[in-house]
Amino acid sequence: MDPPLIWREMPDDELVGWVMQRNRDWVDFYGYYAPARMQLAKLTPGQRALYCCKWLDYEVQNGGFYQFFGNSTGMIGPEALEGFKLFGMDEAAKAIQAAFDFAKFDPYPRERKERHERLPDYDGDKEKWEALTEAYYDAVKDKSTPEEYDYIIAAKIVAYIRAHPEQFFKLD
Repeated sequence: MDPPLIWREMPDDELVGWVMQRNRDWVDFYGYYAPARMQLAKLTPGQRALYCCKWLDYEVQNGGFYQFFGNSTGMIGPEALEGFKLFGMDEAAKAIQAAFDFAKFDPYPRERKERHERLPDYDGDKEKWEALTEAYYDAVKDKSTPEEYDYIIAAKIVAYIRAHPEQFFKLD
């Protein structure tokens, strides 16, 4: 995609939003994993990481890991885990891996039906699910600010975009 003319000067949150908005349809995760896998394979490592990390974050922020695993977006869990590592968010990656481990997702179930069948019961394990989600929140919270909703994800992603623009834009 062609970058906006002033992409280098864009504020960080605007740049991440601009890239994500234009690429929301990179992968169709509403069906089965096989077609999604082929779509993911066409992306650069940075695009794949951005797409999968943002979707995991949207879902976990909205309803925790249980929601992420239960929804269709859950199929991209391993790619999201690798994306957090690529962006240098090791604590978030550890929190995600802990959620995979608790759900006994090894090997990781790509199809929604299988994830549903294998998910530990939410009500019976509510405290553990909430603790896993809180560990993720703690890992992505910007601890340098008192604001409750400041997260480091956008800063890490924009740093990667700025360091590797060729993975996101057609450059001259």
